[in-house]
Amino acid sequence: MENFYEGIVKNLKSEANKLSGTLVIATNRNDTQLYIATIKSLRDTLDLINKYDWRLMYSEYGLDSSNESKQVAIWEQNHDNQIRNHKVWDVTEAVSLVSKCTKESGKEISEAVRSISKN
Repeated sequence: MENFYEGIVKNLKSEANKLSGTLVIATNRNDTQLYIATIKSLRDTLDLINKYDWRLMYSEYGLDSSNESKQVAIWEQNHDNQIRNHKVWDVTEAVSLVSKCTKESGKEISEAVRSISKN
């Protein structure tokens, strides 16, 4: 589906370039009706580009060699490499807690999993 939207965005950008050329023609001819119609079409086209050009991205960062502390980041990025809604979470505590629980009570965890799968 992502390739579908990429194709649409590419076509919309091409259409926006054509509409920009039409604006110049309308200005040179002093054609107010054509200018207004073109401005409205260009606005709608740019709104669609803005809506469909963004894709969700993520990344994981290991902060030390023990892999007990990490950061996870998510953001939206468009084809012009602009970024919005960038958020970073520190997942050190969760990774350490899982690691600690597994080391200390691995036997209990596996027994609990077995009992759940029997039911």
